[in-house]
Amino acid sequence: NPINYTAGGKVCAAYVQEKELDSFVKKNGLKKMTDKTVTDLKKFKLELEKIRKEKLAVMDSERTPGVAAIAAPVFDRDGNLAAVIGTMLPEGERGEDTWNRFRKSVCAVAEAASFALGYAPYKMS
Repeated sequence: NPINYTAGGKVCAAYVQEKELDSFVKKNGLKKMTDKTVTDLKKFKLELEKIRKEKLAVMDSERTPGVAAIAAPVFDRDGNLAAVIGTMLPEGERGEDTWNRFRKSVCAVAEAASFALGYAPYKMS
């Protein structure tokens, strides 16, 4: 998944070494897909910092207008990123209740998967 306009890609970018991220962006850039796509590296790094803190990435109309997704990291027993679990939100009206329900579900599954891989300290913000 592209790193700057998909929820899963953002999670992967959030847990890679900064040097590797910088090298990747230098080589590939941050492609703009919609008016909501973040293409400024400094802004993108701030978003990645938030993802690491909250253990959750959100994509809302950044790839395609009207398309939204949520993703969370799954950690191995050593705390390394092992996988990403995410889902797309249903089209149409997305109120706060819908966003919150999907956030809770994705985070619960990511936490359970991390625990199954031996990562006990997983705590959602």
